[in-house]
Amino acid sequence: MAAAIERFTLQIEALTAILSKTKNQREKGKSFYKNKARDVLFRLEALCRVYREIHDKKMFDTWYKKFKELEDLLGVMDYHDSLYLEFSKYKELKGASEKIYLEKYEAEAKYLTDVLREQGWQNGTVLKEFDDFLTSALWKPEEEDTQAFGLVMCNELDKVVSKYHDGELSPYKLEEGIHEFRRRIRWVSIYATASNGLVQLRENQMLEKELSKYCTPEVVASPFNVMPKQKGMRTSIVIQSAGFYALSWLISELAMLKDTGFRFENFLHVMNASGKVNGDLKKKFLATCQSDPLKVCENAEILMDQFIYRDMIPERVRRDIKRSIG
Repeated sequence: MAAAIERFTLQIEALTAILSKTKNQREKGKSFYKNKARDVLFRLEALCRVYREIHDKKMFDTWYKKFKELEDLLGVMDYHDSLYLEFSKYKELKGASEKIYLEKYEAEAKYLTDVLREQGWQNGTVLKEFDDFLTSALWKPEEEDTQAFGLVMCNELDKVVSKYHDGELSPYKLEEGIHEFRRRIRWVSIYATASNGLVQLRENQMLEKELSKYCTPEVVASPFNVMPKQKGMRTSIVIQSAGFYALSWLISELAMLKDTGFRFENFLHVMNASGKVNGDLKKKFLATCQSDPLKVCENAEILMDQFIYRDMIPERVRRDIKRSIG
């Protein structure tokens, strides 16, 4: 079996297993959400994004959109679920948070149940169709596939740096800037984890010492930074671990800043909706924030500037990939 097909098959099997767990559940949408289907869908999206650039653009883009539809629904559920769980802990905000967040979560879960059942996800029709397409596709020889996979990763890095440099990805915009910047560098990380061993990390203790800010114990131990072993004598794309850890570190830090900003916006919204506006409640919320919500954008800009201009992480990772693919 071609290495490219194996990458997809692994994720198809994982998604099938989750769908099997939801089969006998009355609330299938909630079961699908709670069994971490979103992680698998991200990897399937990532692979479709890669192969629409190097294979059948129309077909892989079509499948990317199918997987993204499910993943977007799970994202909306996660957003409202997490905000409800947080704000319902405040007795003053419980009623408003139920109306604003819990009702939306329940509605999205019900809609997802209908999608899974009516669009052929639950009975296996959709994934069987995708598997048949993969089996009939004409894949590139392994060496060409490796080179093409690496170039897609390089192009993703080039685009995010270019868009940041040109001001398109502004840290002073929470959704279109910080969130979008994080989303773009996260795709590079997901491409690697979804590659099924094609991407490997090489330790360089001197470099890890130089970039120690990024190489924290939490980042190094993250399961997202442990690549599966490559099979047999297959070629690999080798990235020095410190650079890859830096990607992971910034993804995490920007998530914290982005979430702080979104949480603060939603806290003000739910507090106003509850009619319980008071300074003590605001102080209680602010004590839960890891950083000052009013300085999210400034802090994000410092981190993004250091990542790109001072430490040149995208350039380091891109160089390692190019060294591997020649």
